[in-house]
Amino acid sequence: MISLFLDVHIFKSFMFNKNSFFWYQLCGWLTIYLLFMLYTYLRIGEAGYAAAIATCAFSCFAGIVYIYFLLIYPKLYNQNRILFFISIILLLLVTSLVRIYVETHFISKLYSRPSFFNNSIAHVSYVVVTNFVAFVLAILLKHVSISFVVMKKQEEMERKQLMTEMKLLKAQLQPHFLFNSLNNIYYEAYKESPKAALLIEKLSQIMRFFLEINTKEKIPLETEISFIKNVIDLEQIRCHNPVHVEINNSAEPGIYVPPMLMVPLVENALKHGIDKRSSNNYIFIDIRITSQNISFFIKNQLHSTLDKNSLSGTGLKNLKERLVLLYSDNHKLQTAEQENNFTATLIIPRK
Repeated sequence: MISLFLDVHIFKSFMFNKNSFFWYQLCGWLTIYLLFMLYTYLRIGEAGYAAAIATCAFSCFAGIVYIYFLLIYPKLYNQNRILFFISIILLLLVTSLVRIYVETHFISKLYSRPSFFNNSIAHVSYVVVTNFVAFVLAILLKHVSISFVVMKKQEEMERKQLMTEMKLLKAQLQPHFLFNSLNNIYYEAYKESPKAALLIEKLSQIMRFFLEINTKEKIPLETEISFIKNVIDLEQIRCHNPVHVEINNSAEPGIYVPPMLMVPLVENALKHGIDKRSSNNYIFIDIRITSQNISFFIKNQLHSTLDKNSLSGTGLKNLKERLVLLYSDNHKLQTAEQENNFTATLIIPRK
């Protein structure tokens, strides 16, 4: 099996080599010319006359092949089939008439002797048959060429796939190393500061969450909520006083949502709804499930020092665009200011 695999790749590399392909063509055309020369010499018995006839036949033969190969097929095959077939008929007709005329009126008169190459039915039949063979050869060469191109593209795709797999493997190894390092730091930190160790653990969970959602269209709702809790816990490090967080979740297991759909609303609350010097920071989250919808409600306090124009920032704008892509008009996102509170409600289909 391994030897067969190697043979195939050796064959591909050899066949796709431009220099090899040139020598293939040269040897092939020399063989065809010699066959014309041998046949003509056997019919006439004169080398010079045979060479002239063989040259004329060979020129028409090669012309049919390359005109079809380089002009007719690429220009007309996929664009206009009727014109494609008409062009083939005209090509065979014109080359046959030119060849008969040259062989009969020029070459035969040049050597001034009777021969097979005149206006006889046998001569015309010979020209028509050999020109048709040239056309068949042109078709075969074109299809072989297309097959080589397809094989080349397949080989390139296999190479890119291999490179992608290697990059993916490296991408998997790097987080693996990072998580191992975080685990080591966690155990060392736990000896001196259990709180710092807990934060390292939450950071590790957040990073693992980002890695896992890259290949998933939907994740369990409880996974999204767990990520939200970790984000809030890490954000509280920057606050002098703890942020009061209340999360009501009435969802049963088995509910799936697109990843990072609720997180921007939480980030908005953390960014614009927390005054690090205040002791009255809170975030209230309520998640409710009906037979048709999933409802996510979040409320946080507005502080007098907050720039209210910043509430419609990039995060909410990106969320709106993503919701349109996911659900078109079948969703609802509402934000409101009520006294000193900012609220956001997101309703999406359950399925």
